[in-house]
Amino acid sequence: MLRWFTRRLIDLRRFERAEQIIEGHCLDGFLLGELSAALGLASHYKEAERLARRAYEVSGNRNGQRSLAHHLLTLGMRHSAARIYSWAVDTGDSVAARWLTAYHEARGDRIAAERLAHTALTEYGSPSAALALAQLRVTAGASDDAQRLCRHIADHGHTDALVAFARERSDHRDHATATCFYSAAAAAKHPKALEWMSWHREGRGHHQHAEDLAHAAAAAGNSHALHGLAQLRFFNGDIHDAQRLNRAAALAGSASAREWLIRRGFQP
Repeated sequence: MLRWFTRRLIDLRRFERAEQIIEGHCLDGFLLGELSAALGLASHYKEAERLARRAYEVSGNRNGQRSLAHHLLTLGMRHSAARIYSWAVDTGDSVAARWLTAYHEARGDRIAAERLAHTALTEYGSPSAALALAQLRVTAGASDDAQRLCRHIADHGHTDALVAFARERSDHRDHATATCFYSAAAAAKHPKALEWMSWHREGRGHHQHAEDLAHAAAAAGNSHALHGLAQLRFFNGDIHDAQRLNRAAALAGSASAREWLIRRGFQP
């Protein structure tokens, strides 16, 4: 009942009274976060920031800080939003780190952007800022920088994140970014990345390299890479290669490759 009454006071813009009740009777980080958000929407930015900090102090609640930063952005107050996000980064907020990294990069402060992405990756275990920065570098034509960042992400054990982000960029037809991310993950022996790079190299006419990557994927537990490459060769009319690769895939454990061989009268 007290929480309902407090929320009603917030709706009525009785902010001071709402804060008194929260602090005196039902100390709750979520309510403080809601109050901070309401104060931000009412343009009381200093009070909103104070309560956002208090909400995080009480329970780790980030609703106030995120709502305030978002509202400042909608008003075009990017510098003020950056201040909020900068504080949020110090609390380990990966969303804030990603935004602030892009903010520094857009302002031409590449060193600050990279330092922040590195901190988020190494101290907070979040690769999202580094992923976003690598994408920005690809878009800007700095592919060597992007590849270096992707290798750094892979070195810290986030190859699954690289592959997920690469798949998303591929779905959006951002093939340059997808290739950069898949390449770094493949270098770290990620089985799905090795398969994708195998198809990519096959499409470029690098057939032996494509086979090498498919075999590496199979060795990493992804026998479908060999079967998939065999299917590509088959549809291109190379029956002998399709048979050879499917036999290798079947030996690596691919049921689909085994079925393909049996269906066509070949010995698995």
